[in-house]
Amino acid sequence: MEEPIKQTNPVSTETLQATIDGSKLQTRMDLHQSLKNQLHFPDFYGCNLDALYDLLTQPVPLFMTIVHRDELAKRLGSSYVQSLCEMLLEACQVNPFLGFCIEPSRR
Repeated sequence: MEEPIKQTNPVSTETLQATIDGSKLQTRMDLHQSLKNQLHFPDFYGCNLDALYDLLTQPVPLFMTIVHRDELAKRLGSSYVQSLCEMLLEACQVNPFLGFCIEPSRR
């Protein structure tokens, strides 16, 4: 069985949590609206990876989980999802309160 990919920084009980569920998102805008709603992003959130990086690198305790990554890649494009994952890794290096994992696909 494939192990989940994890980038974990310390998580506290006050940590916000968000799930990116590839089985429920159809478009890139769906992804960004879902995150905006789950994480209470401000109205000026730009709904793109650069804007997401800017908010994720703020010192706020946050843990994100990606599930159904294969479906997400089919719907949003594999290069976009790869860029999303790389951006999350970079953001974790900047924000010590940010963590994320990618759940393995189940077959």
